[in-house]
Amino acid sequence: MRLTEVAQTELEKLLSKYKIENYTIREDGRVDVNGDVDLSQKLFSVLPIKFGRVTGFFSVQFCKDLISLEGAPESVGDWFFCAGCNKLTSLEGAPTSVGGNFSCSGCINLISLKGAPQKVGGYFSCASCIKLNSLKEVPTEIGGMFTCSGCTKLTSLEGAPIKVDGSFNCHICF
Repeated sequence: MRLTEVAQTELEKLLSKYKIENYTIREDGRVDVNGDVDLSQKLFSVLPIKFGRVTGFFSVQFCKDLISLEGAPESVGDWFFCAGCNKLTSLEGAPTSVGGNFSCSGCINLISLKGAPQKVGGYFSCASCIKLNSLKEVPTEIGGMFTCSGCTKLTSLEGAPIKVDGSFNCHICF
């Protein structure tokens, strides 16, 4: 389905408002960005723009009202941070692939890692997610460090990554 001219104009206004440059708007309305997207500390409950691929980093960290990652990029070339998004309860909608680091640390209402990226080239952190009760859905291989420290509701490491190229940190759990 193609965007109407009015919808495209409104989307371009949003992209300008959030200072997103070097983009391509797909026919379906998703936006590919050749570079970074920093939406940190914004006051929206859902992402106002639907993203496709982002070659740089993508950050929505400390968006205290964000309730869903629906519309987040399908893939991110560098890092993806949604740390401190206190209203997130799952990672559904997160990228399937992150070339660098992934952090959902401090998402105090996160109860599931469902939707977590399948591939993470750097570190993966779900530290201080105090309601997280399972490591199921974590990528099987992580290119850097893995940390779930401070996840006090975890009762086992079942579902933890099979291969971690960096350190494995789960202190202050169980």
